[in-house]
Amino acid sequence: MNSYDLRQGVVCPLLVLLISCFSEVNAEEANDAKLGPRSGDLYREYHWHAAGDKQWRITDGLATEKFEAARSHLPNATLPLVIDDLEHAIRAELQLDRWGGHRGTINKRVRFNGGQWITIPEISTASKSIRPEQLMFQDNPIVAVPLADLHEGANVFEGDCDESGGFGWGQWGLYAATLRVYFDPSQKGERGLGGRITSPANGQTIGEDPVVAVEAGAKMGVSRVDVLAAYEGFDTDGDGDFGGYHGATFQLVDGQPAVLRHHVGTIERMPYRLVWNTRWVPDQPAHSIALVARICDSRGYWRVTEPVTGLSLDRPHVAVKMYRPIGVPEDFSVRVGETKSCTFEIPKEVELSRARDAVMHLRTWHGWDAHHDPIRVNEYELPIGGNNHRYDDDLLQIPTEQLVAGTNQFAISSSTEHHMLEVLWPGPTLAVRFDVPERQESAGDVEIKTTQYEGRPHYRVATPAATYFVDANSGGLSRMIDSEGRDWIGFKREPWDQYPSSAASAFRGMPNLLFGDKESGFGHPGFDRGMTALTGSVQLTAVSESGNWKIVYDFDAAGVMINIKTKVDQPYWFLYEGPPAGRFAPERQGFVSDQGVSERAYDYVKGDRKGGRWSFVEVVDRDANRKLRIEHVTADQADDQYSHLGNARSGNESPDGMVVVGFGRGLEGIDPQLVGDHRFRVELVETSSSALSP
Repeated sequence: MNSYDLRQGVVCPLLVLLISCFSEVNAEEANDAKLGPRSGDLYREYHWHAAGDKQWRITDGLATEKFEAARSHLPNATLPLVIDDLEHAIRAELQLDRWGGHRGTINKRVRFNGGQWITIPEISTASKSIRPEQLMFQDNPIVAVPLADLHEGANVFEGDCDESGGFGWGQWGLYAATLRVYFDPSQKGERGLGGRITSPANGQTIGEDPVVAVEAGAKMGVSRVDVLAAYEGFDTDGDGDFGGYHGATFQLVDGQPAVLRHHVGTIERMPYRLVWNTRWVPDQPAHSIALVARICDSRGYWRVTEPVTGLSLDRPHVAVKMYRPIGVPEDFSVRVGETKSCTFEIPKEVELSRARDAVMHLRTWHGWDAHHDPIRVNEYELPIGGNNHRYDDDLLQIPTEQLVAGTNQFAISSSTEHHMLEVLWPGPTLAVRFDVPERQESAGDVEIKTTQYEGRPHYRVATPAATYFVDANSGGLSRMIDSEGRDWIGFKREPWDQYPSSAASAFRGMPNLLFGDKESGFGHPGFDRGMTALTGSVQLTAVSESGNWKIVYDFDAAGVMINIKTKVDQPYWFLYEGPPAGRFAPERQGFVSDQGVSERAYDYVKGDRKGGRWSFVEVVDRDANRKLRIEHVTADQADDQYSHLGNARSGNESPDGMVVVGFGRGLEGIDPQLVGDHRFRVELVETSSSALSP
């Protein structure tokens, strides 16, 4: 996996060691250290990619002694690379997109401008019986490059190799290369380039497909942001390590630049936010995930952020298990009637009846179906889907009914006399998604379960007085259902953000905390603005992307105490927006506050709103046997508001809509007024009277 310095405390198998690669440093000694960008590094990248068969093949000069055809590949190409800035450079390194090549190819090496040869390390294997030079692989090794061998302007580099223990034709492939030049930031200047991951925050729990937000800036403008994650998962870059930061580069198309894949994602415009697809990320130990971002400005200079560490992945309804291959052959390749295999072991106690989906990660070279038989998983056959004389990386669907609890076999066969099918190290890997029974926490009369609503992950909190739904990715209440099944909030996703029609759908929620800033939507159902976790047997805590805001729900048999906690002075409001007793009936609904009773049907669409300063509000439907009571426990002097909002321009004559109760919401425009921490108590209170009364 790619290496980043995790000085914030995450344990990673590829911790980067601090080295300075000056010209007098011996290249072999330097390459004993792990290389790659580190947090805080300032660097520039210079890229080369192969075009045509002659450029990417690097051949042993002695191969012609046994194979006349090797002459067509010799001499090895001299490859151009232009470097336009070495001022204040402190070290350099080369990352390669490497094909392992023919069996027995050893001493793979490169050099710049006729300088010293730099040995490229071989794949590291745990088994002494497996010889790296006999493996089939594609990887992204990094080697230190002496600065004395580089100069500004036109440079050239070249590769070479030897052969031993193969069939006499030493050859490996170089599809693309990236030279990184690192600079002293104190001398070079940061060019205003930098940033940080703002969400999630250190130690947070994330759910399926979490939103990652990055704050990035550069004087010359930001051109792209790459986000990478460290976790235990499929070995995407083929170095035999399933841990560390995931990301791999390879040349998809001959003659085109290599591309970065298998990372969290790349962002090329504001806002710098993306969704991390965690569908096939295996279950992880608590607090074991890390994220890092690297930011590039418009002139090609990069800066690496500090990592976010200690993250936990919580998917309440799903478990994802990864099964590594067992018994992978040293030379996992077939031709001329050969068959080879390895196995996956699914523990016998696993209930495969709960398996929802299964895939196989398969990396091949020349996995071209025109030359080879279908691959097999047990008795199931399917195409390889690879490329002719090129690398390929596939995610193949495996029907779950084809798997067994116990030993499963993966096999390859080929009768071709052309190039063999290569299954690349460390071999195919199986991943299975399982349904998981609902988890629940209960304390007396309160029971908390995980569920889905409107296609979004939620917590369902059942109490004797009401059942509450909390949107896990925003921290907002989306439903509040009384014992007779009437939903006093009734959030819906569609129509979305349309005034006034969304009064019957997406405007609804509680407390709908933030509006009009970069974290707008936190506390409002339907938004991806934070993470919610079970923090006690009857407590849920939602944290915003920046970590500046928290909503803490403490549930009991009668209701819920909602604590708003903030680290900033930004004003906000606390809203109830929903249909009292599950319906929009302005003439039959009203409210009570500590300042009196109001039976008038205020019409928000027509600018008719009730203002005041209330310590509590009770929303009443005359035909229901309960009322909604919201108490503002924290004393304040902010303005409050009440009205009905219909879902059409006809206002209170609309077919549907909601009530708006706003604590800390001024009467005119967007005017949030609450500052600092505030507490609210919410209850659905049974009443025997259908009349409005204080």
